Amino acid sequence: MGWKCEGCGQPAAVDSLTMGWDHGRFNNAYLCAICAAEHNTGVTVTTREEGEVPMKVSLFVPSRKFDVVGSRRSFGVELETSRSFGYLKMAGSFKAKTDGSVDGLEFISQPMKSDKGLLEIETFCKQANNQDMKLDWSCGFHVHIHAGINATHGDHISVFSAYLKTHDMWHSLVPHRRRNTFFCKGWTGYVDPIINCIETKSSSEVVFMFIRNYLFDSRYWWVNLKSILKHNTYEVRLHQGCLNPHKINAWVLAHLKFIDAV
Repeated sequence: MGWKCEGCGQPAAVDSLTMGWDHGRFNNAYLCAICAAEHNTGVTVTTREEGEVPMKVSLFVPSRKFDVVGSRRSFGVELETSRSFGYLKMAGSFKAKTDGSVDGLEFISQPMKSDKGLLEIETFCKQANNQDMKLDWSCGFHVHIHAGINATHGDHISVFSAYLKTHDMWHSLVPHRRRNTFFCKGWTGYVDPIINCIETKSSSEVVFMFIRNYLFDSRYWWVNLKSILKHNTYEVRLHQGCLNPHKINAWVLAHLKFIDAV
């Protein structure tokens, strides 16, 4: 028999439940995140997007130091987990939401920039590891790099072309289980016709529409181009789940420098 929230009765993964402590009828009951926020003293309920669960979230404020990050672009990460006990004890600028592809929660940073953004990732990972959060083979992490306020179709095509031509290189750097999965599809089979279009079409608008017809049907490509329309970011979904801040920041820096160099 599966687990259920003892507050609302809805089915829930055991790792997403938390212990009630309001000293009332839900004291020591197993509650989902929403019921825990409604019944547990001291947890603030805020307006949230679909799937988002309540956490104490503070506003990220960047510093004026860019010595380490080396880029003025904003960036962000989404970190999936298979076990998320203790997340209500955490503080910082990350928010949490449910994700049907994993048993735990997905933790999403605010748009960040400057060296302080890298430090924020380190702080989150330290807290997550202190709470003994877990990962399994199903977990991934996604990197978002801001396209720029004045980015044009031509800019998007240049970045896309660079990732297209280095497709095999990026894939060689991650475990086999992250290559061409349902939630992270590779571009094998699409490379040649799209490169041919890019090299033969003179209008960036025509090329952009051609790419949209090929790769905007889903957000589950290894580089999610639909994110351009929704967030004005390039989302890279390729990476294996990770709570090691040094590895996460290394990938963030790699994509920042790669896109800045295009």
